[in-house]
Amino acid sequence: MEGQMWKTWRSIFNPDFSSHHLMTLVLEIMEDVMIFRDILREHVAKANMFALEDAALNITMDVIGRVALDVRFNIQQAYNDMTAPLHNQIRS
Repeated sequence: MEGQMWKTWRSIFNPDFSSHHLMTLVLEIMEDVMIFRDILREHVAKANMFALEDAALNITMDVIGRVALDVRFNIQQAYNDMTAPLHNQIRS
């Protein structure tokens, strides 16, 4: 995406990623980070080999959902019909 189209979409999403707005969301983002931490600790406690990429993708989608869309996807803990197609696109 380039030129005017990029500028249009950037102007739409830019306010969601401003430092001031992100500071208002720190506690909410920390909820997702704590879930991520707990998932990692569970794997360590069980001495599991696991795909860190999947866990990282899930927390990324959860945080972006909160910040950009004001939606809790909660895909770190449960399947989500809304994010599954995007997740599949990224993985393929």
